[in-house]
Order: sequence, then structure tokens, then C-alpha cells
Amino acid sequence: MLSSDQELVKGVQTELGRLGILDPPADEDFGPVSVLGWQTFLSLAEKPKGTTFNTDLTPQRARLLLSSDPAKLLQRATALVAHSRARMKLS
Repeated sequence: MLSSDQELVKGVQTELGRLGILDPPADEDFGPVSVLGWQTFLSLAEKPKGTTFNTDLTPQRARLLLSSDPAKLLQRATALVAHSRARMKLS
């Protein structure tokens, strides 16, 4: 995906760090931790369509990453955890 463009990797990692999803500093290596951070961002910032979850970096996703508010992502994460806990109690 991103591993061949170090400048892009650094930019994505820096933004994920700004959002509190990935620990800084950016190391320009889009390895497993960066992939997990990117997937976490997408799961918080987007609503998956269908059963498959495409994780490609698109221009729209790049704009979403640059414009995302850390506080709003935290609210979304908190709501998802609360929803999951409620579902577990019902089971």
C-alpha cells in the first residue's frame, strides 16, 4: 500500500500521531503497527460499506485524515466501546 513512498508514509504516520492513534515519531516504515493504526483510524472515521473493509489510501481518505478532530474520534471510540459492552451484557 504505502510502503514504497517514504514521504507519504511519514505524513500518514505524523497525522495518526496527531490524532493519538500512533505513537510518534514517524519512522517512515509502514509496518504492522502503522497498518493497525491506519485501520483503527478508518474504523473510527468511516462507516464500513458492506462486509469487506477496503483500507486503501485514497484522496478522500487523505483529506479525512488531515481534517479529523482528535476529540471527535475519541467520542466515536468511546461510543463504540460502550455499545460493545452493552451487547456483551445482552448475550
